[in-house]
Amino acid sequence: MWQIVRLYPLTILIPVVVFLLLCGLGVWGVIAGAESLANQRKDEARSRALDSVTGFQVGMQSASL
Repeated sequence: MWQIVRLYPLTILIPVVVFLLLCGLGVWGVIAGAESLANQRKDEARSRALDSVTGFQVGMQSASL
């Protein structure tokens, strides 16, 4: 086998490059997906907090009238 690799180095080089490329894309995809989910949850939490504050302000205004 190593004789073939010595004669034709692309025999091992191409699969290794493709493997590394696919692993890199997979890791990037997982990181991007996790970051997107975290941002989505932060936005949802901000929205709920804003709704709660708005409801509290409306309640305080109506109580003071």
